[in-house]
Amino acid sequence: MLTTPRLLLRPVEPDDVPAHRRLWTGPEVRRHLGGPVPAETVRARERGCVAAPGLLTIVHKEGQPHVLYCFP
Repeated sequence: MLTTPRLLLRPVEPDDVPAHRRLWTGPEVRRHLGGPVPAETVRARERGCVAAPGLLTIVHKEGQPHVLYCFP
């Protein structure tokens, strides 16, 4: 876990899954990342994303989580 005065960078927790799902399925995001992701892929990612190595959540200490992929 890494903190700054405004942010917390941490492994994905169960409550973060909806924010990650929005990233995987959002039309504006997917437009830049190769198009839609099949529903079964999204479900598999949802099942496997909590505490997955290299997948992190940024939390603004004042608000909702935002998603960031970090590649080792």
